[in-house]
Amino acid sequence: MSNDGTPPACLKTSKINKLNNYSYFCVLMRWFREVMASGLHRQAFCSKKSKHRADKEDDMETLYTMMVVLTTVVSAVMIPRIMLDWLRYQEFLRDRNDEELKMLIAGHKGWIIRHGLCALGAVALVTCIKCLPELARYDELAGVTAAYGMMTLAFAFVESLLAQRIESSLQSGLVPVSTDSQFEQ
Repeated sequence: MSNDGTPPACLKTSKINKLNNYSYFCVLMRWFREVMASGLHRQAFCSKKSKHRADKEDDMETLYTMMVVLTTVVSAVMIPRIMLDWLRYQEFLRDRNDEELKMLIAGHKGWIIRHGLCALGAVALVTCIKCLPELARYDELAGVTAAYGMMTLAFAFVESLLAQRIESSLQSGLVPVSTDSQFEQ
């Protein structure tokens, strides 16, 4: 084997016809083992810079994909949860269950804090990506993270509106008026 990683002379096309399949395979495997052992395969097929760049691009795509999945999963879980909490609010208000309404308010306040902390983390990550030059290649990640931060702030806003609505209903002693004709007699 030569030092530059080229195959042995017996593997060139003019000599292949003289070798049977088994000997060709043995010579090829010996050459392959020598190339792998010497580390020349890295230099022969890609430079170190392009391999390093490809690894960074794979990391970037992985982080981008993870953030997109996280954003999608959070929205897919939170939207139905907020809608169900609205239905639970209406049911507890109709039954005039003050203890459950207070627990619902406490739960919403906890979610407001969680959403606020997630939004704060997203803003911090976007700020780091935008301000630190070594993280400049993660620009797409910054965009997805900013979208996640805005989404969590929107969820915190909706949770706070719902908590205020529950608290005002609880303090004023409101009972919802049913407008369905089946309840009127």
